[in-house]
Amino acid sequence: MRFVFLLVSSLLAIAAPALAANQADRDDCRQSSDQDRRIAGCTRVVEDKSEAAAERATAYNNRGQAFQAKGDSERASRDFNEANALEPK
Repeated sequence: MRFVFLLVSSLLAIAAPALAANQADRDDCRQSSDQDRRIAGCTRVVEDKSEAAAERATAYNNRGQAFQAKGDSERASRDFNEANALEPK
């Protein structure tokens, strides 16, 4: 049992940095003209709970704009609501 715990802990420690957003993700989220790339970058930013609330709110807003540009107003609206919840101003 202890072996399983150590194995799972080790795998999580290795995988954790891979889940974090990096600068390329932030750049894609802010300025990519490719909407799918923008959505992917913003998704990594909003899922990275170590990001500041303001950064995640901006990512939600940017991803919402990308969804809107692709004609997905339902997902855009959800992202705009999340952005507003994180940063009401």
